[in-house]
Amino acid sequence: MATANRIENQTEIPALALLAALNQLDQGLILYDAGGKLLHISERAQELLEVGDARPGEGATELEVLLRSAKRAGANWAEALRYLTTKEARQENAGLEGGGLRFRWKEVSDGNRVAFIENVSGEAAESKSEEDFLTGLASRARFEAEIESAMAGGAAVSAMFIDLDHFKAVNDTLGHAAGDMLLKRVGQRLKASIRTGDLAARFGGDEFALLIRANATADDLTGMANRIIEVMRRSFLIEGELTHVGASIGIARMPADGSDARELLRAADLALYESKAAGGGRATFFEKTLLEREQVRRNGEMDVRRALALRQFELHYQPQLDASGKLVCFEALIRWRHPERGLIPPLAFLPIVEKVGMMGQVGEWVLRTACAEAMKWPDDICIAVNVAPSQLGNKQFVERVRQILEATGLPGCRLELEITEESLAGDPAAVKGMLDELRTLGISLAIDDFGTGYASMSQLAMFPFDKIKIDKSLAGADPRERALVKAITQLGDDLGLSTLAEGVESREQMVQLHGDGCDFLQGYHLGRPMTAESAALLVERVKK
Repeated sequence: MATANRIENQTEIPALALLAALNQLDQGLILYDAGGKLLHISERAQELLEVGDARPGEGATELEVLLRSAKRAGANWAEALRYLTTKEARQENAGLEGGGLRFRWKEVSDGNRVAFIENVSGEAAESKSEEDFLTGLASRARFEAEIESAMAGGAAVSAMFIDLDHFKAVNDTLGHAAGDMLLKRVGQRLKASIRTGDLAARFGGDEFALLIRANATADDLTGMANRIIEVMRRSFLIEGELTHVGASIGIARMPADGSDARELLRAADLALYESKAAGGGRATFFEKTLLEREQVRRNGEMDVRRALALRQFELHYQPQLDASGKLVCFEALIRWRHPERGLIPPLAFLPIVEKVGMMGQVGEWVLRTACAEAMKWPDDICIAVNVAPSQLGNKQFVERVRQILEATGLPGCRLELEITEESLAGDPAAVKGMLDELRTLGISLAIDDFGTGYASMSQLAMFPFDKIKIDKSLAGADPRERALVKAITQLGDDLGLSTLAEGVESREQMVQLHGDGCDFLQGYHLGRPMTAESAALLVERVKK
């Protein structure tokens, strides 16, 4: 391999004679610095890892490339790689096992660290693989084996699936190291909450499970689940920050809900899904009707995949007018023309699109189609397109937008991207960098649905927005709503941002919102979403 036995700084590495001796040890040895740069890898380590020709990749440490290239990698390597660089790992005599190998590492000097690798194939490895390396709880393999063992003995057992609420926000805000620390603390609280004889496990990520071996009634299980939910609601102190999560729980019982481990876990998972769908922070028992709902969801997923392939999606365009009543822009809105159910609004299918991981594909189709359509309009009419949080989370998003503009010929100054506040909840620096790149293409940016969520004034100053879209819920005549609209328009003026009010459904609202300082208006009174053909006719009519 390219990095094997490379000596880059002789003052940081033992003498050659000592290295030669180390190469003869039964243990493998890897020496690397605090940043993950390889300083030395012994021949035995190469042999144990079964590494190929690992070369550093852009943005990846050499240690990460090395371990990812190892043919004997275990199931938890992504988490292990993060853990290797945490303060906690440096302070502990930390260990990790996977693929029949055991790793132990320690700091040796000035942040340099050494990892020792030994072969633990056989009974020792089999025993240790039953434990989750991060939390010390049981692994999924052990959990399933315990269920099968209980079933063989005729015992009545119950399973709980536990998923943390809001964990992603903690990971995004405080970082993966803090997320790992939180998972360890959750594991500790979970272990302290169960009865003697029960088993707590971590399945990966923020998914945990409990196996209740004793014959428990529904009331017993409800009480236990509620206690766990309450325990998880309490604050966690992580790296000096008070952190809050929650827990959603799905409960299934054997033999009523499953005759083997696979069926029982599937039932608990379906019950957990219902808890999450209901808003989280609750426990749900499995019911047979959940299987029917799951089948409906699966059919919906298949339909969505088929819709994109068969070009069943279409765009409608809703006009936006300025204070003088001039048509200045259309917002592109996706619809699904289902062969049996007719025209389906976006709220009925976009969550499914997101769930099956197709938002990137669908979003690109929307952007490309909208830009191509806008090229048929006069140069002074722009197109506004919504951007999903998952799209903005893709590092290739800016490049894909650039390619679409080049392919369709639409100037960037005629494109407006509408960003939801949810998209801003991740890494602020990364999001700002991406928005700045979009601005260099001439694209204008609007923050969507402002005034209903948790968007703060600081976000308007932090991110390079050009427009504030005031949510339609504030378009009424209520004095408090009007006060909010006036405050937002004044804020927009002070920050140099234009404002657009949605939900204009009457002439009275139009006059009122203009009087409150809104620069642009959108709503059914001014024009409903229309097909591309109708939009073209409207453009032709107003331009005469």
